[in-house]
Amino acid sequence: MRVVCVSDLHIAGPGCPRQAAFLTFLTELSCDRLCLVGDVFQHWWHWGARPFDQYLPVVEALARFQLTVLPGNHDFRAPAFFAALGAEVPGPDGVVRTRWDGCDVVLAHGDQADRNLRYRLACGVLRGRAFSALVDRMEADTAWAFLGRLTGHGEVRPDPRLIELQRAWALDQAGEIVIFGHTHAPLVTRIGARTLVNIGDGVSHHTYVEFDSSSLGGVQLREFASPLQDRA
Repeated sequence: MRVVCVSDLHIAGPGCPRQAAFLTFLTELSCDRLCLVGDVFQHWWHWGARPFDQYLPVVEALARFQLTVLPGNHDFRAPAFFAALGAEVPGPDGVVRTRWDGCDVVLAHGDQADRNLRYRLACGVLRGRAFSALVDRMEADTAWAFLGRLTGHGEVRPDPRLIELQRAWALDQAGEIVIFGHTHAPLVTRIGARTLVNIGDGVSHHTYVEFDSSSLGGVQLREFASPLQDRA
């Protein structure tokens, strides 16, 4: 079984070189399952069955894969859209617990570990009914511009404090492999019988993760053949 996991690509429309490179990657990719582990999209929104036109080429390219889709802090609405297309999605805690070839795997975006009050308040506002009602009333072009200004460009400096909190959170999960992102800090480390994996990002590290039950390492960090460059 071969599974590929990506996160924190922060693709932002046809003018974004990361989006173009990701589309090339998808065209060439062959795997049994593709996992979108949050913040793949810089500012996802959808109205019923209609996402932003700027993301439609990516949605169409993803349609041929068996998908697992998790919410990031930038694309928290994406799982609901992809669930309607048959994707595996998490429950209310934002965590997917599954098995790959007999191996217990936990998948999460990784922001579950961040208990910073300011961050929690911001998430509460952005995911709340009032904000959703505001964006839902907008025309698509207006919403695209508004959310683009609000979310910035996806650059994140790895935060050592949060990385340690993620590590503690991951060690508390009941899985042989725990895979997450969010901090843009690629890592594969084995602690006892547990393998902790931070996917990294497509903004500066250009990394993704591959699980291959037929390989010796099982889980490995890979680099995109065509780096998902920072914005032009």
